[in-house]
Amino acid sequence: MKVNTAIVLIFLSIFGTFAQELAEVKHVMLASKALQQNREILIYTPQSYKENYLTQYEVVYVFDAHTREFFDLTHSMISFLSRADKQYIVVGITSPYNEELDYSRRNDFLPEMQTEAARKANGKYCGNADKFFQFVTQEVFSYMQENYRVLSRRSAIGHSLGASFLVYSFLKNPDTFDNYVLMSPNLAYDSNRLMRELKQFDFSTIKPYKYIYLSFANEAVSFPEWKPAIDESFVLFDSLQGKENFYVKSARFPESNHFSSALPALTAALSTYFTQVYDRQQAQLSTTFVEVEVVVEVSNPKAELYITGNQKAVGNWNPAAVKMNRLTDKERSIKLKVQSPFIFKITQGSWESEATLEGVSGNVCLHPSNEKRYRFKAIAFAND
Repeated sequence: MKVNTAIVLIFLSIFGTFAQELAEVKHVMLASKALQQNREILIYTPQSYKENYLTQYEVVYVFDAHTREFFDLTHSMISFLSRADKQYIVVGITSPYNEELDYSRRNDFLPEMQTEAARKANGKYCGNADKFFQFVTQEVFSYMQENYRVLSRRSAIGHSLGASFLVYSFLKNPDTFDNYVLMSPNLAYDSNRLMRELKQFDFSTIKPYKYIYLSFANEAVSFPEWKPAIDESFVLFDSLQGKENFYVKSARFPESNHFSSALPALTAALSTYFTQVYDRQQAQLSTTFVEVEVVVEVSNPKAELYITGNQKAVGNWNPAAVKMNRLTDKERSIKLKVQSPFIFKITQGSWESEATLEGVSGNVCLHPSNEKRYRFKAIAFAND
């Protein structure tokens, strides 16, 4: 019995040593003033979100998340396609059918119709897109900012009418999201309204640097009324290639149907983002400078620390360019005038001696808007 107890204690000790916080999904119910409904959102936080308590995360918003496959596919795929230091919070916005209110996803996603034919075809199941837009941009965004450590960059993923809503959101305010993944949007309803407005939109007004991905499956065959708008959308996207302030990509998956195309389309969209767009967006810096102080606590009183990062003030990723000052035996400090985003690492003068900071996963990424002192604790170095 004593032997068995010892084995159990050893096992628990080993398990506790290697146990890590798991990724999780929370279900949150919001009482929406805009919609006058209670609406559920799903919030995925990556592994070690709580442990990395100083790390901030970009957010990906997935629409039609009541179809759980879209939400789960997105957060799972990001884990496989991105490097470990590119972790994201994924928010699923649901639009389920409400039997009591006789309210459906079409109400959320479709704006008020302009033609009589469209009004007859959709009846009361349309026309609430402006209030849904208000719910997303004011209530959901605010909830995430108040309750999670989120960065300002936002991406959106939509399929079918969810993608149609994202087109409508883009036309209302292109800065609603930084990245738009539009899979098989219905651009044909209301006499091709969204397609007509996209053709009239002045893309030169877009603030850099955005990513817009558009894909279709076999809808031109299965939904013949969609074909003119689909063809026009590809012509438009071809004309937008090579622009300086945004990156567009279009793709066809004719071997897939309207639903099954989500897998290859999302794979292609995210792969393109990480390989073609991510670094360009990260390189964008604000035009204003803010003075900040970075303080790092160390255990070795003789330690010499360097700070390196994404801009001239921190050596443009030269690990030995900017030495920190000795504040006390246990603290190193430096004051800098930086632009946002301020991304950096701490080293002992080389990449072989990069520091691990408590509560941080990967790079430190800050968006300072006023003078501030940031404190960190170095808990290990790569060459220790």
